[in-house]
Amino acid sequence: MSNYAAISGGGIYIASANAINFNKNVIMSNYANGGGGIYVKLVNIIHFINNIIVNNNASINGGLVIQLSSEINFINNTVTDNSRDGIYIKASEHQAKIYIANNIIWGNDDGGDIDLSGGIVELYTNNYKGIEGSFKTSIGNIDQDPSFVAPEEGDYHLSLGSPCINSGYNEASNLPATDKDGNSRIINDFVDMGAYELTDSFSFDPHPADSNNNWIIEDNEFNNYNSAWKQGNTWTNGPNPIPLDFVSRAGFLKESGGTYHNVGGKQPDCWMPGSGE
Repeated sequence: MSNYAAISGGGIYIASANAINFNKNVIMSNYANGGGGIYVKLVNIIHFINNIIVNNNASINGGLVIQLSSEINFINNTVTDNSRDGIYIKASEHQAKIYIANNIIWGNDDGGDIDLSGGIVELYTNNYKGIEGSFKTSIGNIDQDPSFVAPEEGDYHLSLGSPCINSGYNEASNLPATDKDGNSRIINDFVDMGAYELTDSFSFDPHPADSNNNWIIEDNEFNNYNSAWKQGNTWTNGPNPIPLDFVSRAGFLKESGGTYHNVGGKQPDCWMPGSGE
């Protein structure tokens, strides 16, 4: 979703509702005066779960703005690379409940990833760099580079070794059963932070086009793989029919010098140029 709004809510603007459930959305590259990605106002109960809010621009108040709500549950979201704050929350009253757990709210441009005004705030096992405002509870929060697979290409899965893996709170209120991809939320006993769970299904194998498995996509290997895709032929390794994005990735690796490595994310974005050393 990529849009422009002159006032508020470049991607989504919601006002005056009893309850909303906002689950498994990608809000990216929007612009507005306030709340570059999302602006929510006068909604009584809000559930934000498993969302990606990235690369949104705003003159004030960041990627997500929530104003005048009485109950906010912000669980397992990834909010990064937004201008201004990552999220800005202004409660409707002093007793409003704001529950923020298992999120990655990190690397937003204004220095403070979370800006809070009012309400009873509980923070459990989030990764954020800076916070403004007061809170009742803060347990298990960290400030570390989340090590996304390829954020410059829009891949916000966690790389192997990310500090956000197995660092969440299993007993978080409204913890989802699955992540944004539909994979089980708790793998290896502990939930991850952010919208994506690192799954055991991630493979560290070479790209299917790399027929001799030497971690170099050579011209003839790409040509053979590309030809098989064009003709609808099956391939010995990897998914069949051959996906277009696998072919595109092989071409990208070849044009980048041929040598590549596997960072352990979702295929085909896990295969990155260079030796990785």
